[in-house]
Formats: sequence, C-alpha cells, structure tokens
Amino acid sequence: MYVWDESLGSRGPQEIGYCILHYVKNFVTSTKLVMYSDQCGGKNRNIKMATLCNYIVASPSITVEEIDHKFLLSGHSYLPCDQDFGLIEKEKKFHPDVHLPNDWITVILSARKKTM
Repeated sequence: MYVWDESLGSRGPQEIGYCILHYVKNFVTSTKLVMYSDQCGGKNRNIKMATLCNYIVASPSITVEEIDHKFLLSGHSYLPCDQDFGLIEKEKKFHPDVHLPNDWITVILSARKKTM
C-alpha cells in the first residue's frame, strides 16, 4: 500500500500512475499485467493512465509486454482494497490520537495484522 499526505501530493492520475509505475518496476516480472480499476475518470480511466500503460509496454527496462486493464461496473467495484479501507476505518476507532501521517501507518499496520 502506498501512503502519502495531501500536502505532498493529491490523489489524481499522476500520483496513482507513479504508484503503479513504481510497483511494476520493482515487483512485476511477468510479460502480461492485468489491472483492475473502478470507473473513476479522474484517476483511472483517462489519457494519463493510457499513456502510462503505453510507456510501461514500450520501456525496455520493464518486462511487461501486454496490459489488460479491466474496468469494473459502476456500483459493483468491490475490490479487496475497498475492504482494506473499511478495516482501516474500523481500526481507527482504537487509535483516537491520529494527527500525523505516521500515525496512519500505525493504524494501517494494526488493521492488517488482524486480517491475516
């Protein structure tokens, strides 16, 4: 999971794209990449994301040769990350003093331990 506070960046396609590119460069070794996204045009379904996918496939330093980007139906996009965010919100109830970004890291890690 990638975490930053909004004083460092927003939640737009550039930030989401950077996270995807970082993940692909550091963790993906296969030639085919399947990505699942919701229908959010501001983050996932736009020219910037299409350009990123083209860059990934064209880059000689990345092993990915094909990207299958699947968009879930609006209102039916219950991905595992949606459940994770719900678990994090539940865990926050046990941490009343969340004021700094690093405090959120503690909450996230605590929520994750309970799901394993």
